[in-house]
Amino acid sequence: ALMKETLELLDARASGECPVILERTEELERLLNECAGFGDIAAGVQQDASPEDRQAAVQTISQTANIPQQEAEQRLQQFQQTYNEAAAKAEQTAQQAAETLSATAFATFVALVLGLIVGAIGGRVGRPSHTVDAYEG
Repeated sequence: ALMKETLELLDARASGECPVILERTEELERLLNECAGFGDIAAGVQQDASPEDRQAAVQTISQTANIPQQEAEQRLQQFQQTYNEAAAKAEQTAQQAAETLSATAFATFVALVLGLIVGAIGGRVGRPSHTVDAYEG
C-alpha cells in the first residue's frame, strides 16, 4: 500500500496536479530517505563496524541533518555510546531474568517433590489398618 501510494504521489508530482500532493510527496520522499539511511547508521554503530560502514553512517548523518562531516562523526560517536550502553543494559537485564527464572524453576521442582513426599506419607498413613475378607456364610 505504501509503495502504491508513493508511486501515485510521484506520478501526481510529475504532472504538477496539486500543490498539496507536491508537499506530501516531498515529505514522503524525505521520510523514505531517512528510513533508507537508518540502515547505514545502524551498521555504523555496531562494535564490529568496518571503516566503510562507519564512513557510510557519517555521510548519511551529514546529509540527513545537513551538518559538516566532523559534527556527523561526533554524532555517530554519541549514537555508538548510547548503543553500547543500551546493549550492556539489555545483557544485564537478560542475565537477571535468567537467574530469576532459574530460581523459580528450582523452587517449583522442590515444591513438587515435597508434594510427592507428603502425598505418599498421607496415603500410607490413611490406609486402613486391617482389611475385611469376604464373608462366607
